[in-house]
Amino acid sequence: KGKNWVLNVNFSQLDQVDFYLVFNGEVLDAVSGGREQHQHFYRTPTFEFMLDNERNYQIYLFVKAKRIPIIAPVRIMSEQQHQQETLLDYLIWGVFYGAIFVIALYCIAVLIDKREVSAFMLFILVCLVFLWQMVWSGHVQLLPEQWHALSIFHRLDLLLPLVCASSTLFTLTFLPKPKNFSSAHLALKLLFILLIVTFIILSYGWFSEFTRVLLTRVIGFVTLLLNVLFTIKCIRQAFSPAKTILAGWLLLTLGSIISSLFIAGELPVNSFTTYVFQSALLSLTLCFVLAIILKVRFSLEQEVLQASNDAENNFLLIEEQNVHLDIARREAVKASAVKSQFLANMSHELRTPMHSILS
Repeated sequence: KGKNWVLNVNFSQLDQVDFYLVFNGEVLDAVSGGREQHQHFYRTPTFEFMLDNERNYQIYLFVKAKRIPIIAPVRIMSEQQHQQETLLDYLIWGVFYGAIFVIALYCIAVLIDKREVSAFMLFILVCLVFLWQMVWSGHVQLLPEQWHALSIFHRLDLLLPLVCASSTLFTLTFLPKPKNFSSAHLALKLLFILLIVTFIILSYGWFSEFTRVLLTRVIGFVTLLLNVLFTIKCIRQAFSPAKTILAGWLLLTLGSIISSLFIAGELPVNSFTTYVFQSALLSLTLCFVLAIILKVRFSLEQEVLQASNDAENNFLLIEEQNVHLDIARREAVKASAVKSQFLANMSHELRTPMHSILS
């Protein structure tokens, strides 16, 4: 009795994946998948076939990747299990894209209401993250062919420097500038310039595919390191929202390390290693949003504290003025009493001689 099976190569950045089903030296089925194909029904190379339970088959895969080391996390499952995992995958990515959309709307609201520059930079970062993950996850391959043909969807190495540059610019605009000279702040500015230069170099394709991939990975980890160092320096300056920024950068660093080990084949294929980087990236953006909320709250608290100090100073000034007015009133009363006493004495002195004359 035959049964439908599904073979899935759970990695979207493979340029070509050829599937061969062989029985007794005869090729029963041959299907091609990967990024070079024009029609896609799933975000990763997926092949459906039927097997007879009473026969022994051989399955062969030819895998080609240009830009990154070849990894082929192959899984064979029943059609029902594949449907369940596909629905779960849609749910996870739906939550990811939905959260990104909500964060973008919040950034627009904060930008309009508070004129917060860092909210605008976070909006740019969220848009780039959305585009980057559309390409990395393979969802862009499900778009209409005229959209998929755009060059930006085929140059994943161009998106990473832009994401790093926008996140670095967010850190520079969000965190307070140091009052004195800071080497970490200067290094972060130089990093932003380096990222723009890297984007220009990658745009012209001056290096080989392997060199470009290596360059993007190096600048990615350098971006993480410098942002973490500058954020720690701001925490030491008693800027409390920087703690949330630091948590986001540390989560992304951990996710990047695990994802790199997964791509290098050092970690097994499971749900955790499959979605860890996307989870870390979403955690970073959520931490940035929380940091903006805390910064707005921190600014309001500072304004309330300043208003309270001003009110207290005004109260003390009024109390001091009241004391001076009370002293002046007492002196005026005393002067009035002296004047009255003087006039009484003078009246008495004048009346005495007049009585004598009249007498």
